[in-house]
Amino acid sequence: MRQTTRALALAVLPLVALVAIGCTSDDDAEAATPKPFVPVSRAVETEAGVLVVARDNIAASLSRAVRLDAGTLEVLDGEVPMHHGGPIDPTGQWVAVFGPRGNSQLQNLWVYDLDTWELAWSLSGLPPGELSWQESGLYHWGEHCEMPADRGACHWDWNRGLWRLAPQGAEQLVDFDFASFADSPVIGQDGSKAYVVGMETDYCCGIAPIGEAFLAILDLEAGEVTERVPLPDLLIGQPGHWLGSTEHLFKGQYRPGLAVSPDGSRAYVVHSEVERVDVIDLEEHRVSESHRLDEDDSAVSRLGGWIRDQFARTASGKTVASYLRNVALTPDGRYLLISGSTVDEKPEDVARDAWLDSTAAGLIVVDVLTMEVVYRDEVSRDFRLSPNGYSVLAWGPFHWGAPRVGLTILDLRTMDARHLFPGELVGEVLASPDGVLAYARFPDARQAGRLVAIDLATGEVVAEHPLEQRGDMDFDWPSGLEFSR
Repeated sequence: MRQTTRALALAVLPLVALVAIGCTSDDDAEAATPKPFVPVSRAVETEAGVLVVARDNIAASLSRAVRLDAGTLEVLDGEVPMHHGGPIDPTGQWVAVFGPRGNSQLQNLWVYDLDTWELAWSLSGLPPGELSWQESGLYHWGEHCEMPADRGACHWDWNRGLWRLAPQGAEQLVDFDFASFADSPVIGQDGSKAYVVGMETDYCCGIAPIGEAFLAILDLEAGEVTERVPLPDLLIGQPGHWLGSTEHLFKGQYRPGLAVSPDGSRAYVVHSEVERVDVIDLEEHRVSESHRLDEDDSAVSRLGGWIRDQFARTASGKTVASYLRNVALTPDGRYLLISGSTVDEKPEDVARDAWLDSTAAGLIVVDVLTMEVVYRDEVSRDFRLSPNGYSVLAWGPFHWGAPRVGLTILDLRTMDARHLFPGELVGEVLASPDGVLAYARFPDARQAGRLVAIDLATGEVVAEHPLEQRGDMDFDWPSGLEFSR
């Protein structure tokens, strides 16, 4: 039986800065340069396999992936061209990436074999959207207009749906008449259902939603939307009255979070602008509970929260108001993890992109048995959950003006938190598939920074790889870490 290689991936995010890692054979590396990593501490036994690093050359709009040993961060042989980073399949053998669009609105898909570093198969003519590789297959949530108009409108009907991709072609599983944020849908564990927070709009990108939001339940075997559970109090997308600000047309948005229990019995919708979770009974198709997670639930606090809610819900086009939630459930479904960011500034006060200049909303851990908060911090914007569900890796916003809060490692078995690298800016973090190591990227304003491997049990740095800048305009930066299970 063929043994596949476990892999971890660094997917390219176009709005963040990254770095170059030279890729040479072992013989060439020994002859030309020293080893490009520095062992800082003892070696750690791990089955993490190979760390696959995608890197983006901003000046030339080129990307490629190279391999690092996941235990030592030593550069290994192999490289493939990539336009943007993408997901790795659960076996760790394949990586799926989109190629450049050129003058077309449609996308080309390339799937590479990470054992041979060769192109395995490809597809063309896919609508713009997001890829999701699950045990049940490679999925693509897409939205496309053949006759685009100004300001995100479409002269014809939108083509919106969910596709399953394979070497034989793209099979559209469901065609739906509503919009969603492509990074928010959830595929059920057995691949028979999917769940997405939807909205009615005639525009792209969540602009000007009409009516109330809803949770759509998709039957992937029947190929239809079977239920729409109303979410009348949920804010999603960019309200229509914000359209008066054309300069910041795509900046202000509400992006709630969604998670589904492993057994498919409950869904959790997390509001973006307030600390509120709606629990949806997926058997009865209704909102069964709604919980505010604010620490202070006094009458004065509730009044203050109500006033903030009204301000958020009446933000005008002169305000860049963006609210984003990141949500996940532990593998056993016990803990709901919530983080996110907020931006509430006037356009003239925003020095750079609104998403990058966001303020952390903090990390919240909720015990779903009681719906009580069991851990909270005020500084985290993003998090990663280790595959075994034991550790949460959390860090703050990624922009040069952000507070440098370092890295937090939270043990969910004890709720004890370890704070590492205080005073440093963290770009991206993930845990190895076996839960032994964490990988963190630390950017630097003058140089590209460094990538480190950390022993999750002790917090020690066990390997380090310098990330260097090439020239004044030629930057290669890795970001957006993903791992195979």
